Formats: sequence, C-alpha cells, structure tokens
Amino acid sequence: MADDRLAELRDLHSPPMDLSAMVAEALAALAIGLVLAWAIAGVIRALTARRIPPATRALRRLDEVGAQAGAEGLAARAAILQDYAAGLDGEGDDWLGRLDAHFAGLFSDGAGKGLREALYRPGARFDLGRFDADLRAALGRAAR
Repeated sequence: MADDRLAELRDLHSPPMDLSAMVAEALAALAIGLVLAWAIAGVIRALTARRIPPATRALRRLDEVGAQAGAEGLAARAAILQDYAAGLDGEGDDWLGRLDAHFAGLFSDGAGKGLREALYRPGARFDLGRFDADLRAALGRAAR
C-alpha cells in the first residue's frame, strides 16, 4: 500500500521555472546585495575615518586660498575663520571676539588687529602677508 502512494508521487514534478521570474529574482538579489555592500562600506568608513582637528582643517583651507589677495583673499580667510569660530565655545555673533580669546589677542593686539575694519570698510589697509604668517603660527599651535 505504501508503495502505491510513493509511485503516485513520482509522477509529480515542480512546474518549469519561468525565465522572466528567474531574472527578476536574480536582479532583486543583486540590488539587495549592492545596497547591503554600500551600507556596510559606509559604516566601515565612518568607524575608521580619522577625525581631522578643526585647526588642521583651517590650515589646509588657508593653504588653498594662500595665493588670493585683496578683497577676495580677505573674504576667503574670513570664511575660514568663521567656520573655525563656530566650533569654539561661546555664543553670539562676535566670531572675531571668540577667536581673539582663543588665540590670545591675535585680533586685538596682533597682526589681525585691523581685520574687522578691513572686512567691513572697503579700502582699509591690512597687511595680509603678516596676518597669514601669524594666523598659520596660531593655528599650528592649536593643532598640536
């Protein structure tokens, strides 16, 4: 009796695979695999990324704008300094004040003394070369 049931089942076969269904399943598996690989790579990149100190980042950006002079160079340096000041403790819009406290008087007594006037009053004289040298030294000390 058991042999008869087994003989009946031998004639049963799964239907043939539809080629379009097979391709769709393969593409779905490929897409899922690519998304997973991208996500894993992003997590690995985030975990192994070196955190660049703000002073080092500012020095790199300062190197990029080093050849710019005049109002464009001054505005580029101001943008770098504003970004650096945003990471410092303190509140309010006086980013030069925060930087001055951080760099021990660079903007009130040092080479950056006329920066505020040069930024907000076109035509004001400002020694950009001396300022760059002193700013690089101050950022170098902060990066250590």
